[in-house]
Amino acid sequence: MVLAGEMDTNGLLLGTPFYDKAMDIASQAKLSKYSRGWNYRIQELQNITDTRTRPLRELKPEFFDALYFLGQDKPLDAYKEGLLVLKGLKKVYKMLPNSKPLQTFFKSHHKELAKLFRGHNAELQQLITLDSKHRETYRAVME
Repeated sequence: MVLAGEMDTNGLLLGTPFYDKAMDIASQAKLSKYSRGWNYRIQELQNITDTRTRPLRELKPEFFDALYFLGQDKPLDAYKEGLLVLKGLKKVYKMLPNSKPLQTFFKSHHKELAKLFRGHNAELQQLITLDSKHRETYRAVME
């Protein structure tokens, strides 16, 4: 079931139907005679679909658009998309600074974020605040 306002500006459903189906499967499996391990899967789904981490799901199209623009040698377009990504990251950080989904995003994409904001010291400094584990990666691209 898709709720009103569930679609983002690109018309995507943010994966919600797939997460709903996964939750149905996990809930049924938890009640079966093969119930071991399903509590963990349900917890992971709840982490992913939590309204407080929703901005992570919402920012991914902009993040990958920014990377595309970088690859096409369009740094201004990449930077504009990157600012939207940074806004979403700050939103999640404000609500859940140590959440697993946010930390996983930073662990997976800190190098791309550094490339995206190379030479934009104000944004890199914000990333250092949000993601101190990878501060050396961000400092390396500061001018």
